[in-house]
Amino acid sequence: MLAHLVALASVATVAFAAQATTTNYNDGTLGACGCGTTFNSLSGVYTAAGSPSIFGSGTWCGSGCGKCYTLSSTGVSPPGQGTGSKTPSSILVVVTNLCPNAGNANWCPVAGSVNAYGYSAHFDINSGSGNGGFGSLGWNNPIVTYNAVACPTSVSSLYTKAKCQCAA
Repeated sequence: MLAHLVALASVATVAFAAQATTTNYNDGTLGACGCGTTFNSLSGVYTAAGSPSIFGSGTWCGSGCGKCYTLSSTGVSPPGQGTGSKTPSSILVVVTNLCPNAGNANWCPVAGSVNAYGYSAHFDINSGSGNGGFGSLGWNNPIVTYNAVACPTSVSSLYTKAKCQCAA
């Protein structure tokens, strides 16, 4: 019976997981959630620009602002687009910006569509976030499995302290 429940729990977990592509960028601007660079220096948390399916509609204060996700590297990247990651690893990211389709169509699809690599979601991770620890992850555009999660209280507090202009 216990084995059956564990198997069902595994299926339930997988049902909510999805896959997405990733890239990284250096954000020195206010960002589409109005956080600026203050959030990065305060938090030690990874921040990301989400594709429209993650960020929400519009180009300012999307419904995804301040939402948290766990990203778990699959170890591989889209063909010809990086080396994936050296070792399996997971990180927590908070959405603080938009990865717009305009100028990023290969990676950031419009909502309801897929990018050039067949994924409907994309996270463009700020390489200056996570206390500068992004480089130590060894991530080079890995495909990730992602899950929406409740933000830890510490992250929610920092989002407020950084005076992000959009509600979380």
